[in-house]
This record gives sequence, structure tokens and C-alpha cells, in this order.
Amino acid sequence: IAPAAEKYGVNMCVHPDDPPFPVLGLPRIVTGKDDIEWLLKAVDRPFNGFTFCAGSLSAGSHNNVPELARQFAPRTHFVHLRSTDILDGGNFIEAGHMEGRGHLLQVIQVFEREQRRRKAEGRADWWLPMRVDHGPLMLSDINNDIYNPGYSFLGRMKALAEVSGMMYAVDHMME
Repeated sequence: IAPAAEKYGVNMCVHPDDPPFPVLGLPRIVTGKDDIEWLLKAVDRPFNGFTFCAGSLSAGSHNNVPELARQFAPRTHFVHLRSTDILDGGNFIEAGHMEGRGHLLQVIQVFEREQRRRKAEGRADWWLPMRVDHGPLMLSDINNDIYNPGYSFLGRMKALAEVSGMMYAVDHMME
């Protein structure tokens, strides 16, 4: 698919495994630095990229999320802003967007710098989509018959407000 992707300007971006460790004996493909490097080198062209999911990556104790963001920013085509905390035994839970192992403020800074770098190279039409992923369960969601775990309406609105604030702060610090 490489020639078609390049011809039509399509960016391919694999999402890391969620969670980044075997489940029910099933192996994982993309869980950390070595896997990402392998995937990007397999077809070493700019369109072959990565979805940087800070939540999936932060759920792996072997991952330093801000460092991975710095290393793979040039080949990242989409960003999921989510954070987790690791429990004893390796299990994880969702963390607030301003908390946890995702270090989202640092991650946002990395990708804002990457956006500015690409625009300075003359790629003015280039844009790196970043969005919140998951949100906390809010009180009004508890007895809601249409509640979708991880995707509660009010929880995602809270997450969006927090991330929007971090993006605003990063943007203004960089000016």
C-alpha cells in the first residue's frame, strides 16, 4: 500500500496495544519503544507513522511517555491524550488528564513544538490532530442507562476542559 498512500497523501498510523501487555495469553505487537522503532523501520517512509496514545503507553511500566513523545514526534500523525496509573501487580486504572503517568502537559509541549517545527519547514498546511481519550465517571453518569465505560459525556467534557487549558498554557508559553 506504500505507493498508494504516498500518491494520495494518506498517513498511516498504528495505535499501540491497549493494554501494552499480554491478555489471556495473546501477545501484543506495539507496546513500547522497540516495537515502535521496528514498525517505523519496516516501511521507513514519512507516511508510515504512529498514533501516539499516551494512555496505552502510560499503562506499561516500561514506558517513559514524554521520552517516547520526543523520540517519535516526527513520525506521529495523531495523538490521544489520556493518562493512567499503574497498580501493584501491573494492572492499571484511568488517571485524571492532569495526573498520572501520561504526563500530558509535557506530551502536549512535545507535539506543539513538532507542529511549529513542521510549519517552519514550510509545511503550513500540516496539522497534528490531538484529542482527549476517555474521561472520568461523573456522578450523573452512574445511573445512566446509556453510559459507555470510559466515554461518559460529562467525564469527557471535564477532560476536554483540562486538556484545552493545558494546550492554551503551552501555546502561550511558547510564543
